[in-house]
Amino acid sequence: MLKNSYISYKNSIIQLGGKGMKSLNPFTTQEVANLLGISKRTLYRYEKQGIFSKAKRNPINKWREYTSEDIQHLMQIMGR
Repeated sequence: MLKNSYISYKNSIIQLGGKGMKSLNPFTTQEVANLLGISKRTLYRYEKQGIFSKAKRNPINKWREYTSEDIQHLMQIMGR
């Protein structure tokens, strides 16, 4: 697993991985798709085909939510 990977998103630096690092705010499907350079539809398709594991759902609105750890894992699967 990568340690302390950093990516730039919306004019800010996001730390991925690292010991004890937790995301305070989950990422939306659109944000994850933008970070990975794919469309939301492709993200959904990869999930449906089992390439990506299913995202956690918000208990109130049922939207998919991704943590920084999820993004790091998805980036590893995509070889990025």
